[in-house]
Amino acid sequence: MAPSPQNMKVLVLGASGKLGKMLRAVWAEQRSPLVDLVYCARQSPKRAGDVQWSPGDRTDHLPCVDAIVALWGAVPGSGHSLDSNSTLARSAIELASSLGATRVLHCSSAAVYHPNGAPLREEDDVEPPTEYGKSKRSMERLIEQLSQEPGAPSMVSMRIANVAGADSLFANMKPGGSLRLDRFADGQGPLRSYVAPDDLARAIVALVLVKDIAGPVNIAAPAVTAMHDLALAVGCRVAWQDAPPQAIASVSLNTSKLARILPLSDRSSDASYLVNSARRGGVWP
Repeated sequence: MAPSPQNMKVLVLGASGKLGKMLRAVWAEQRSPLVDLVYCARQSPKRAGDVQWSPGDRTDHLPCVDAIVALWGAVPGSGHSLDSNSTLARSAIELASSLGATRVLHCSSAAVYHPNGAPLREEDDVEPPTEYGKSKRSMERLIEQLSQEPGAPSMVSMRIANVAGADSLFANMKPGGSLRLDRFADGQGPLRSYVAPDDLARAIVALVLVKDIAGPVNIAAPAVTAMHDLALAVGCRVAWQDAPPQAIASVSLNTSKLARILPLSDRSSDASYLVNSARRGGVWP
């Protein structure tokens, strides 16, 4: 797959959110020569070169760009309706049309899947068990529909795994603290697909540059990580409890589609690597 020409200009929506702040921190270190990132927030910009824009605003002050990365979205407990995930996706697509962008990356989630014990593939049937997952799946369907319209940009729905430093586990882990984990019949704790902020940042740049991949793409390390190992890497004490019947032992994403453009090493699922990357993101602990 040949990448697009160098120096693509990319508008990053949701730059002031938790994920946006993490990615901005690691992008500042990675300094890809292939893309020029313009950060956009709905509040007044705090850094030179940033832009402010909200859906419904005029766009004549915004630069023409080659691609848009939409990091914004509603999550449980944010105070925003989960239905706004579809509304924001539509706004990103309309903005792409206004600014001449031919590529849009949307943040979906591994929550669209119903875990079944096997590595979950993009082509699998999805039956989200949670309201958040259902909202992201509705967003994906809207994106699929709008992608068929004449002149629509090429679009990706990034089904992102747990992001180290941004998920509920990391929110409950602090060095020297304690954490309660389920223990299953095999004596092990939960296993989950994770992605380091550093690797997520690289994956987004790769997906911006390679335009012949569209639709849903799983973004995760190629192997699962034990939550117990993450707690140990943080320096957090673990208190075990018997897993309830509805608890899920393992949630794993198949990453063969991502590996076509960005093969991640075994290190990407190492607990210490994930914790160190979370720290580099600047919003945890």
